[in-house]
Amino acid sequence: MATLPKATPVAESPALRAGMPRLPIVLFGVVVAAIFIGYRTTWAAMVHLWNTSDTYAHGWLIAPVSLWCLFRLRRRLVACTQQPAWTGLLLLGASGACWSLGTLADVQLVQQLGVVALVIGAALLVFGWECCRVAAFPLGFLLFAVPMGHELTPLLVQMTADFVVFAVQATGIPLYREGNSFVIPSGSWSVVSGCSGVRYLMATLTVGVLFAHLNYRSWTRRVAFVGVAILVAIVANWLRAFGIVMIAHFSGMKLALGVDHYIYGWVFFGVVIFILMTIGMMWSDTDPDGGDEQARLLSPTSAGRAKATPTLVAALIGLLLVLAWPWGVAKLGATKSAETLSGGVLMSLVPVDWKPVPSRVVEWSPHFVGEPQRLVLNLESEKERMGLEVIWYPGQTQGSELNHAENRLIHEKDPVWKRLRATTRQNISSPFPPARESMLARRQDGSRLLVWQFEWVGGTFVRDALESKLVTMESLLRGRGNAAAGLVFFTPLDDGEKIGGARARLRSFVPNALPQLGRQFSRAAAP
Repeated sequence: MATLPKATPVAESPALRAGMPRLPIVLFGVVVAAIFIGYRTTWAAMVHLWNTSDTYAHGWLIAPVSLWCLFRLRRRLVACTQQPAWTGLLLLGASGACWSLGTLADVQLVQQLGVVALVIGAALLVFGWECCRVAAFPLGFLLFAVPMGHELTPLLVQMTADFVVFAVQATGIPLYREGNSFVIPSGSWSVVSGCSGVRYLMATLTVGVLFAHLNYRSWTRRVAFVGVAILVAIVANWLRAFGIVMIAHFSGMKLALGVDHYIYGWVFFGVVIFILMTIGMMWSDTDPDGGDEQARLLSPTSAGRAKATPTLVAALIGLLLVLAWPWGVAKLGATKSAETLSGGVLMSLVPVDWKPVPSRVVEWSPHFVGEPQRLVLNLESEKERMGLEVIWYPGQTQGSELNHAENRLIHEKDPVWKRLRATTRQNISSPFPPARESMLARRQDGSRLLVWQFEWVGGTFVRDALESKLVTMESLLRGRGNAAAGLVFFTPLDDGEKIGGARARLRSFVPNALPQLGRQFSRAAAP
């Protein structure tokens, strides 16, 4: 029987036998410890999302996978010349500034990207360019620990709903659609955030990037595989959602509705990913026996030892820079909260021929997290009703803020109300931004509610969440605090009333109310 030739051993250089110097490792560990301690609230927020969201549960695996990738590169790393890179200070500075701006604007994604980039900057500063070029993938892979992708949820929900409706109609099943909800003869369905497929997308992207790195050397193949993986994840989620509707429909709404709804989804997704990886292996351009990789790992190079003094000085400067950002943000954030609003603020807004009433115009209230102050004004005329709810945040904090992911008009699975229309824009009058308009409907009797929303931050009305964050950051930098208010105007539509009549009713009230409320907010927020 033929035997395979033995691999010729590669001689190790003295640098390989000596191992990596301890001083840079110790100093890097000190700087990273400072990053974890000084930015602990940001790390805690990341861990909280890993623990509570299936979409980001893979975050626990990112650091171990990165360490495993570093272990595979250990011989090349030992052979590298270790010399501090002073340009690492630029990355530390930019990362710290990113975290600071994200903290002032209360954007968790920016904060979390900043702290992970701080770790990468610390590695560049202490170990230098040559080591970081070798370890580029393990260091960059750490960014996947950041919980991101949630911003795509509305778009993915819309795309999924469009596909499912199209596919169901293609089968000949009659369907009636209202927004992201639809009704077929066997039952009613709603495409909510859990159907968006963002968890599949993020998991596929993470695994796809790792798979491409391990199985391809060509950047063209790597990028192509990741692109295909993203497309497959999106389309697979569409097919999964369509399949669930079909299974439930043809089983008389007995299957794919409870636990099996989720089991079917994950099993289907697992099969799709397995097929994707199997096909991807067919185009692998690495040595299946690992010979090519081992040759690169064992190739000895002329390693140089870093001098202790420059490395120590670089680490100390980096340590001071790392700790400076939390201190500065604490100083800027130590601004006095605004005052609470007087209960009589809304009484001056009552239009002519309308009267305030104690009972609610409609049994509904928008959902805002934290502990904001709420003021409610309910109005009636001879045959019409409308109302206003003001949500006032004297001082926004993490979890108690105007632009929070859980702030919404109704819960996705609200048992009483559902959203009929996607949010649109309605121009009011200059200088106020357009109103965000939504139409809600009561599930029991179909009665409708027209809602207009506005946001006030830092002395001005803003158009959207992005502008709100930017104005909040500017207000804090100027020492003006971060008070904010959400305004929700609403009016029920009478039986058979067209939406034009409800809009006209709000137009008669809103343009006069906004400037008065803006002045009251500015007065309460004045330092």
